[in-house]
Amino acid sequence: MPPFLDVLELIGSVPLGAVEVNAGGRIAAMNRLAAEILENGEVLRNRDGYLEFAERYDSQSIERMIQTAVAHSGRRVTVTLRRPSTGTMVSIAVNGPSDRAQATIFVSDPTLIPPPPDGSLRLLYGFSGYEARLARVLIAGKTLAEAAVELGITTETARTYLKAIFRKVGVKRQCELLVHLLTSPAYTLK
Repeated sequence: MPPFLDVLELIGSVPLGAVEVNAGGRIAAMNRLAAEILENGEVLRNRDGYLEFAERYDSQSIERMIQTAVAHSGRRVTVTLRRPSTGTMVSIAVNGPSDRAQATIFVSDPTLIPPPPDGSLRLLYGFSGYEARLARVLIAGKTLAEAAVELGITTETARTYLKAIFRKVGVKRQCELLVHLLTSPAYTLK
């Protein structure tokens, strides 16, 4: 049986930032990806223990979003903002009270999603080492040609590996492959 992550490790490996705030709006807990997003500070940041949007997004305050979500229990308040350095859209959703926190803020930043470990992909799908590395580079958003350069192989060789990956996963297109890999249990394996 494959070794699974324990619950705390699993929360840290989920490709979604999560921040819990207490009744006063102070940050109570967060996972690793949320910490990276706040440290970057380009869209959302930690200011003296409280969340705030980067200055260019001040037209909507995160405090107001939290207050709205709390006042209308069960309602999710969302906003999508553009990361200035990459142009990538960052999605933010605020959920109202739970038994653990006054509000939970979920942040999705595709530029920070780590690919699953090579070993997990090899274990789940029977990928070779190169197939697993190619899959990880594609998950990171590279084209097949860019992946070939990064891996030091020809585009034709990358195409051959990609066909093998398609066969092993049971898909026919690259977008199907990415959806499958990003939603697979590969993130839960050690």
